[in-house]
Amino acid sequence: MKADFAGFFDPLIANFEKANPGVKVKWTDLAGGADFDSKMLTDAQSCTLPDVINAPGSTIVGLSNAGELINFDAKTPGIGDVYVPSIWKSIEFTKGNGHTALPWYWGPSVTTFNKKVLTDAGLDANNPPKTMAEMFAAGKTIAAKGGDAKAFWGAIDWTYVDQWHGMGVKAMNEDHSQFTFADDKAALEWMTGMADVYKAGGIPKDSVTADPDPSQSFDQGKLAFGSTNASFLRNVKKNAPTVYPNTGVSEDCAMKVFPQCSMLNTSLFPRAPRTCRPPQHLQPMSPTRKTSLRGPKTPALSSSPVLQRHWMTLSLLHPPAMTRSVWPGL
Repeated sequence: MKADFAGFFDPLIANFEKANPGVKVKWTDLAGGADFDSKMLTDAQSCTLPDVINAPGSTIVGLSNAGELINFDAKTPGIGDVYVPSIWKSIEFTKGNGHTALPWYWGPSVTTFNKKVLTDAGLDANNPPKTMAEMFAAGKTIAAKGGDAKAFWGAIDWTYVDQWHGMGVKAMNEDHSQFTFADDKAALEWMTGMADVYKAGGIPKDSVTADPDPSQSFDQGKLAFGSTNASFLRNVKKNAPTVYPNTGVSEDCAMKVFPQCSMLNTSLFPRAPRTCRPPQHLQPMSPTRKTSLRGPKTPALSSSPVLQRHWMTLSLLHPPAMTRSVWPGL
């Protein structure tokens, strides 16, 4: 992250240290990988993990079950009041442990697509899929057209949870004591839809067990739908200048899930919970990020109607909370 976000975090760290005399913050940048969860648990048990970590849900669950993370509800009552209630409720990962993580940053998902691939398949590039059912139908249409271009990337590690949320899949029962997705109608519809597109030839066979990043195939113009991460567009513009003009963006069929910030219960730093709180006055993470969501008084978004709709919807749902929890903070 340092390569892209040092310009945002370095001043933030400096301001935090200035406001807390005697405190020094060391930022360690650790790449993810297949062994990330096990490494975090090993480091925590050997007391070498930092006081505050940013990690995905799977890591938080493992560390919580091992009793390695503090319960924010007990240590800092009311810390969740600044977040959108539904988001705050959704990250109570383990039963009985309270909130062992805080939402760290959030961003709306988007549907990115190659307009030429859709048009060549007879689809309306000005009216891309708005639901997963429409997405599956488009995938089969693209497959039926034949040719080199496929519809979806097969490795769904980055997308299926968001898509399940968007379809209303209930992965667990109400008290989070049992998984229920195997009998969930919406989950079955998703699985059937993906299987049908695969059988029709709309998913590259070698992509099912590949890296979840579809960038290379999309950059080559061989994939109809790209990543749902808005920053994906920046990479397409940089790496595939001939594909970028044909890249469309629309509202996504799914909901975005986000990384979390947690604190070790063995921390000797009494103010550490404060380092997880989001800053109260938001600024764009980078002046070059035209899609930045700014503070409540200046929601200066790009001209994208998709991003504007996301901002308006979220602001209407819970304006004070969302304006405090969109951006990462130390």
